[in-house]
Parts: sequence; structure tokens; C-alpha cells
Amino acid sequence: MVSTWATLTGWALGATGHLNPTTYAWSVVVFILVLVFLCFKNRLGLLPIRRWRRPFLLQQRSQHSRQGYLFWIPSLFVLVVFLSLGGGLFFPPSNYDALSYRIPRMLHWLEAGRWHWISTPNARQNFSAPGCEWLMLPQMLFLKSDRTFFVLNWLSFLLLPGLIFRTFRLAGIGQKTCWWWMWLLPLGYGYVLQSGSIGNDAYATVYALASVCFVLSATGKERFLDFNLGILSVALLTGTKGSNLPLALPWLVAMGLRYKHWTPRFLQLLPAVALGLVVSYAPTALLNQHFSGSWTGDPMNETKAAVTNPLAGVMGNALMLGFSSVQPPLLVSPSRVNDLASHCLPPPFANWLLERFPRFVLKMGEVPMEESAGLGLGVIACLALWILLGRPAAGFRSGSLAPPWFFLGLAGLASLFFYMAKMGSESTARLLLPYYPLLLLLPLGFWRLPSRMARRGAPAFFLFAAPVILGLIASPARPLFPVEKLLTMIGKDPRFSRLRVVYETYGHRARCWDPLLGLLPPGIQTLGIFSHEDDLEAPLWKPYCGRQVVCANENHRSTHPLPWAQAWLARRPIAQKLQSSPQWDRCWRVAGSSSITQKASVGPEEWVLFLPR
Repeated sequence: MVSTWATLTGWALGATGHLNPTTYAWSVVVFILVLVFLCFKNRLGLLPIRRWRRPFLLQQRSQHSRQGYLFWIPSLFVLVVFLSLGGGLFFPPSNYDALSYRIPRMLHWLEAGRWHWISTPNARQNFSAPGCEWLMLPQMLFLKSDRTFFVLNWLSFLLLPGLIFRTFRLAGIGQKTCWWWMWLLPLGYGYVLQSGSIGNDAYATVYALASVCFVLSATGKERFLDFNLGILSVALLTGTKGSNLPLALPWLVAMGLRYKHWTPRFLQLLPAVALGLVVSYAPTALLNQHFSGSWTGDPMNETKAAVTNPLAGVMGNALMLGFSSVQPPLLVSPSRVNDLASHCLPPPFANWLLERFPRFVLKMGEVPMEESAGLGLGVIACLALWILLGRPAAGFRSGSLAPPWFFLGLAGLASLFFYMAKMGSESTARLLLPYYPLLLLLPLGFWRLPSRMARRGAPAFFLFAAPVILGLIASPARPLFPVEKLLTMIGKDPRFSRLRVVYETYGHRARCWDPLLGLLPPGIQTLGIFSHEDDLEAPLWKPYCGRQVVCANENHRSTHPLPWAQAWLARRPIAQKLQSSPQWDRCWRVAGSSSITQKASVGPEEWVLFLPR
């Protein structure tokens, strides 16, 4: 409900030019009144609480009360929850995508008081789905800070165990299997690392699970409202990221499995369908078509994210997904591993693949990064151990329909293949985070773990899953240990030079522009930057809502007028070209320069600040 309200309010106020604190405050009041009215009328199913009288954890109490060591894994999840909360509270956001285009576009909209197609070299500020931004925008509007944005991911992480258990159980997976995997699956690297981050991949898993869970739990009478909630969930799922569009297929399959319950009353679903279209990817697709000529927003495939050959897409994504799945929590020399993996590909095949999949790369880091992490080695090892120790489940009864998990698992697999055939990103493992729960339905449905083997394998499951704590503590984005002291102890050892650069880059990312911003005289309200398509723009706006940033392409033509600004930033090569222009040199002087590191893979770059003469 909150997600639907935030997205609907964002689009409505953005389209009408009322993105301001007053209208948002009134929308909050109206939302609370509507919510209270629905609860009073018992239309949300919140009262009475009979449907939650036997929580999933208490159902297992009688079975596991004499096997206390089985609660080591839930305890591991609880530890991760508190560590991720500490990381989110103590460290400013450093997610690169958020700082380069997601937060800046919110600030552009707030500055204009409405949604608009932004004039910027970073096209993702325009064509990417804004579902996550509509949830964060009220916090930016009232708090003028990004420090609370992580709460969205953290609360979503808390919901994962319950949603996984209930969805798997409704799909026909055994109760004991559901209990194990409600704790193991959220311990995947991607979910854990984003639980204290402001990434927008892991939290969409809640929508993916809810879209199926609500449909499977719905009936034609008392629980018919759940069909509407399922429609809104799948709409919000697609409104978060365009890469989640294939996940509408499992929802369609779930609706097909329950068709007898909703077809007699399908007219009652039309309001939810209409509302779902507004909060889905549909508005973004229409706007992209209008402003760029393509529903994707990238008609010329300038981002190289669209794969031209489906076979190359499937093969390339499969290789990257498999390679990232064996990422250990700590790797001392990743360059050697990456070189070895690259050399294992035959040169003719590698050249053929790169021509059709330009962003294909096999790359690991010293530790798992939230920008690229998927399930991780721990969860993959747990799944392999589950199949190794388990037994094939009983076959389908002759003449009876297969259980829901079979059809939903096939739908999840089909969604995966559709994504792999069309999408070509180096971050496949991360982008597939909402897909993994549905992909697990097939192996968990076909293999079950007897109680005796579960008791024997419990310590192994714990040991496989526990290293995720190391990845969380050692995360460069939010290191929960004295990293500066460690780097001082290491000294200038060349073997750890890359590690030093990574930690320093992440540690200063949220304030990387401070050396140049400190040179600005008081009263500068509009700052310009000659940017390419992927610079960190959000830190330039700080203090948020107190300064406006305008962008010009680094290849800006002198015949086109520049946007008005009181100061300009440019990389050293661009600054030299500008200074060679007499017209520019008459109006602007060099006020200072500094070495700025935005990405560890790129290294330091010299930037120049220009002020009026």
C-alpha cells in the first residue's frame, strides 16, 4: 500500500507540477485517512489477525525445540540484520548508480517542481524506471538528506524470510524445506550487501514474491482482495526496473492456476488493473517513446545493454552468472583469476561473443561488491549440498495436475531465458536478484532433505552460509572494521595497492568533490559540469535542495548555448580545450584544480574549477 501510494503520488504530482512539501504533506494526510478507513471497514484483511495466529517460526517450534543448533541459521540472519543496520546508519550512501543518476534526477525534478525530461549526458536519468525514486523522494523532500534511504532496503530484507516461507508453502513445497530456505536464501551476497544500501535490485524481490504469494492465497470470497494486491505487486515490480518485466510471467501463471476464483468476478479486478498500469513500467515506456522514439529510451542502443543475438546473450549471461556464483568472500589476487578465466575462452568464441555482447566481462573483485553480487558461493554451496544429501521427491500422481511449484518454476526459468536473450549487462548476477526465489522452486520441489540428513548437514549449511558475515563486514561501501588502521599496517605493499584504492574510493565517494566545492565562493547557487554519461552528480548538489547542478556534454558544440551557471567543472583535457577558446577565456578564469577519484577502476582524474572573471 505504501509503495502504491508513493508511486501514484509521485507520478500525479510530478505530472501536474506540484512536487513540493505542501502537496506531499496533504497527500500523506489523505493516505493515512484512507488507510484508517479501510482498516476500520476491515477491507485490507488486517482485522482480525486470525490469519497470522500461527506464525511460520512458531510452527517449527515443536519440531525443532530439541534441536537447538538448527536455530544457528536464523541467528545468523538476525546478526546480518543488525550489522546491515549499523552499516546503513554509520556510513553515507555510496552506491554508484544512485549517486550518478537516481538521486540526481530526483533533485532535478524537485528543483523544477515537476517531472520533466532532463537535459543531461547521463540518459539513464530519463529512461530508467523511477519506482524506487518515488519511494525515496518524500524523504528527500522533508529531510533534505539521503541518510535514511537505506531503510527501504533494510525493511525489505526483514520481510524476505516470511515471504519466502509463505510463497514456497503455497506453491506446494514441503514445510521443512520452506523453513530451511527462508533463512538460507536471504543470506545470498546480493541481498545482504544491499540490505544496508540504496541499490534498487534486492528490494524488488519482495514485489516478485508478493505478486505470486497474494494470488496463490486468494479465494473467490473472503480473500478475493488478494488478487488485487497481487496485481499491484507485479505492477510495482516492473515499475522498479525494466529488467524485471519478464517476471510478469510467473504472476500470469499463478493467475492461470487460480482462474476459477477470479474469472466469475473479473470486473472487480479492473480498478486494480487500472491503478497497476499507473504504478508499473507503462508510464516510463510511454514517456520514453514520446521523447526518444523507443519504449526503452535508448533507440540507438548507446548503452550497449540490448543484445543483438539471443544465442550470444544466453551464453554470455550464463558464463557471467556462473563465474560470479563462485565469488568467495575474500580473494587476495582477483586479477590472476580474471585473467585465467578470460584465457580459458577460445579467442574465436570470445571475439564472436564480444561483437554481439559488448558488455560481456568475467570479473571478480577482492570482496563481493553490491554493484555486482548475486547469490554468492555460500548459497550455491548450500543448494549443491541440499541436492547431494537429499532424495528425489515423490513423483506426480497419475492423472492429477502438477503442483504449483512446477509451473511457477518453469515460468521463472522461462523469464530467466527471456532476460538472458535480450539483456546484455555486466551486472547480470545483481539484476537477477528478484528472479532467484522463483528459480529455486524447481530444485527444491524435486529434491527433499530427510530429517536425519538435515540434522547431519546442519553444521555444514551453517559453515557455508556464515562467510557472508565476512563479506558484509569487509564491504568497501560500509566496512565494519577499522579499515584505516588496517591500511596503515599494510603500508605501501604493492600487492595490496588495489585493495587500498578500492577502500579509499568507496570511503570518499559521498564527498569526493569536496576539494573543489570548498573553493566555491559563498552564494554560488548554480554549478555546471562538463560531464560524460556516468559522473557522480549527486555529491555536487550538497547541501541537497540548496544548490542546483546543470550538465553539459563533454563534446559540447560551441554553436550550442550552454546552460546558465555561476561556476563550471571540467576534466583537465576538456578544460584545456575550453581555455583555447577566446570567448571562453574572456569570461572564465581557473579558480583551482584537484585530483578526483570516482571509480577505483578508472583512478584519479584531474578536474578544473572555473569561476567568472
